[in-house]
Amino acid sequence: YEYFPRTNLVTIDNIEATRDITTHLIATGKRRLAFISPQYHYGYRIKFAQDREYGFRRALEENGIEINNDNIIRTSFETAAGNFEEYIANTNSLITELLSRPEANRPDGIVCTNDEIAACCINVAKKMGIKIPEELAVTAFDNTITCLLTDPFITSIEHPNYEMGYESAKLLISVIDEKPKVSKQVLLGHKLAKRGSSIRIQ
Repeated sequence: YEYFPRTNLVTIDNIEATRDITTHLIATGKRRLAFISPQYHYGYRIKFAQDREYGFRRALEENGIEINNDNIIRTSFETAAGNFEEYIANTNSLITELLSRPEANRPDGIVCTNDEIAACCINVAKKMGIKIPEELAVTAFDNTITCLLTDPFITSIEHPNYEMGYESAKLLISVIDEKPKVSKQVLLGHKLAKRGSSIRIQ
């Protein structure tokens, strides 16, 4: 894992996590899958986004599903830093274009790299009369409060926040004590919180 050279890091295995969430969609019968992520040009965000796209592509290949590069969508993260409303508007526009394709070419599942993009997908789809999760399943990353502010709730990858804090504190103490001579990068496990955006909840 290469993020910042010579820098300690605690994170999840983003490749494996995206592989898991994509495989989850495939297991529900989805085949026309799309991937939506911010652009790849913001320091360590680059590596997270790239790893998640790699995990998405690997899951498709493992399940014999052809990769459609037209379904790889990248939003403009530049606007998020200065104007969040502009970022959401830009994201909504890209999603509207994606979901306006003829039904045979329209995605029936979307892997989003954060909960905010997933919320945009749900809001746009509902305005277009697309049923979730029957006609479109949506998944995300981070499992923030945003996942519980949509109808249906969002299926999302959950980070082990307690363990990440614990391991980060251990690394910090070791740096203060000047014990390590090389940087250490710790990969932790993840959980998939399954909700109504990808499966029917009775």
